[in-house]
Amino acid sequence: MSSRSLSIIIPAYNEERNIRAACAEMARVVEKHIPDYEILVIDDASQDRTAEVVRELQNENPHIQLFQNPVNRGLGYNYRAGILKARCRYAIMVPGDNELVADSLEGIFNEIGSTDIIVCYSENAEVRPLWRQFISNMFTGSLNFLFGIRVRYYNGPSV
Repeated sequence: MSSRSLSIIIPAYNEERNIRAACAEMARVVEKHIPDYEILVIDDASQDRTAEVVRELQNENPHIQLFQNPVNRGLGYNYRAGILKARCRYAIMVPGDNELVADSLEGIFNEIGSTDIIVCYSENAEVRPLWRQFISNMFTGSLNFLFGIRVRYYNGPSV
């Protein structure tokens, strides 16, 4: 296993319209930085053609793997399942709805191999409503207190 290898975990539920773009965008960006990668799509018992689209993608890109849940398990289960199936040194979870701009991950991908963990955070939290800022601060503060660490933000992409 290379010190610069990355497993990209993509949970997907009824993402037939988005999964092709999500996988393609992740592959396009990661290939610039890390040749040793895998894309693990965890289909959470989709009722549409999500799994069929991923099977088509597997023919185009051998880095893509499909895993299907027999019943819907939810995001937390799928993230854990992806981590257990990952073969690479680093792992990141991205949404199957292609809402994350893949180019925004280039900074993360550049740093892989230079440290144990890379955690992103929002620099413009003030644009969120005050109630959301309060909840985010309480969540972050609670986790930092419980685990005796100082992380600035927990809800963004991290590797």
